[in-house]
Amino acid sequence: HHPGTSTAASTACRLPAQLGPMASKTSTPVATGVALGVATAVGVATWALLRRFRKRSVPGSRKVRLRLLYASMTGTSQRSAEALAAELQSSAGRASLEIEVEDLSTFAFDNLLTRTPEVATEIVVLLLSTHTDGALPPNSAHFGTLLADHVHDFRVGRSAMKHLNFAVLGFGSSVYASAGHYCTAAVRADAALASMGARRVARLVRVTDTREQADQVVAWKQELHAALKAALSGSEPTQAVGVEGRSAAEVAVADTADIEGDDDESESDESTAVSSGEAEQKGASDVEELAEGCATKERPMLTSKHRAQLTKEGYKIVGSHSAVKLCRWTKHQLRGRGGCYKHSFYGITSYQCMEATPSLACANKCVFCWRHHKNPVGTEWKWSMDPPDQIVADGVDQHKRMIRECKGIPGVKKERFEEALNVRHCALSLVGEPIMYPRINELVNELHKRQISTFLVTNAQFPDAIRKLTPITQLYISVDAGTKETLKAVDRPLFTDFWPRYLDSMKALAEKKQRTVYRLTLVKEQNMEDAG
Repeated sequence: HHPGTSTAASTACRLPAQLGPMASKTSTPVATGVALGVATAVGVATWALLRRFRKRSVPGSRKVRLRLLYASMTGTSQRSAEALAAELQSSAGRASLEIEVEDLSTFAFDNLLTRTPEVATEIVVLLLSTHTDGALPPNSAHFGTLLADHVHDFRVGRSAMKHLNFAVLGFGSSVYASAGHYCTAAVRADAALASMGARRVARLVRVTDTREQADQVVAWKQELHAALKAALSGSEPTQAVGVEGRSAAEVAVADTADIEGDDDESESDESTAVSSGEAEQKGASDVEELAEGCATKERPMLTSKHRAQLTKEGYKIVGSHSAVKLCRWTKHQLRGRGGCYKHSFYGITSYQCMEATPSLACANKCVFCWRHHKNPVGTEWKWSMDPPDQIVADGVDQHKRMIRECKGIPGVKKERFEEALNVRHCALSLVGEPIMYPRINELVNELHKRQISTFLVTNAQFPDAIRKLTPITQLYISVDAGTKETLKAVDRPLFTDFWPRYLDSMKALAEKKQRTVYRLTLVKEQNMEDAG
């Protein structure tokens, strides 16, 4: 028996010798045939034994495929998909589980329509972020279009995806609920899959960025874990509650997400879970918002996630809703280099300017925002409120600390460093919408008492606040578009009446008896078309 030769092969080689006298009386072809026959029998027997052994080694095991498909804009869905994959793989242990994490922008849609024979159970998990009007991000928009097309294509049967099990998790902001665009893409996808026969194994959950993400997905994860455990043991996963049948087909192509409503019987107030039942009553209050209102009269603006992300990017959080950050022009002038436009236009010393905001929340989610939407959003003040004198005092202290940290930077001018500790100007344009802060007039007066000039930028969505604003050094309005359609696409406003507010804000600015600026924000291939 030569090393590396199979048992069957070695048996076949020894057969003629073992047959002895009979071998000499039999022709070579006959001997060879007998040898091959015995070899085949031995091989088949060995294969059968091994197959039975493998089946016994993992009782009840069967191949399960789990596809985690994400549509991401800033990486939230992608990170969630990757973390979920690791968690599910760990819980499955050595079971026959195949996990695939894929970007919907490159995923082949037809894979959902094809059943793989060797896969006993297939579970598809969609993690979908939100873009304008609650739709999918542009790079994944085709997936939503294909889903809708298949729902209403008479050639596609109602059982086209009967072989699939699925779960959907949407990421967005509940402040869009009143406009009917709270995770609309996730709502449509959930309904579309159900309408084509797929089996829902975890109830649709819409995760809002106004609350802690981890707390909102606990129940959803539990359902998904249970479904996976059942599939690996050879059982059929339990079907979760959700819109089905003809209603699902209607929801799958609806313009807004209000028609699906919320389930008032949900035991969890951590997130918005969607069911059928009362789901066709428009204007139902968002369960999450109600829960928040009942839980506490005033809550902090920033979640721990917001705070961690903003801190990581260099923001110094002041109190519960304000922040300061060192402007790069401040650092430039400290080193003897040029200053910002305010220095060029008005002679202001950039190294004595503090960039700040009393409201990290904003009423827009502009596509060009360099803050990467790490801050919260809202259309009105609904959080706890810090006093203006405390915001100013703590903001100046934080700014001075950042200036002191620049002492060791090569090139810093000693005389400028000492002067920089005396704040003379404040740019209220850091992030968010400063004019949303209800006590903004008291705050600018506090700055003026300290002989600090004020430059405030507003996003043109609060005309009444502009009219009520006390005179400041210079007031700006950000003019981001020339048409309603472009403003909606570029600024992604939360207000449904964003266009009248925008126009009225510009009128309000014209009425102010002080220095004002219409600041044009021009983004190539976004908002520079001819509006005439």
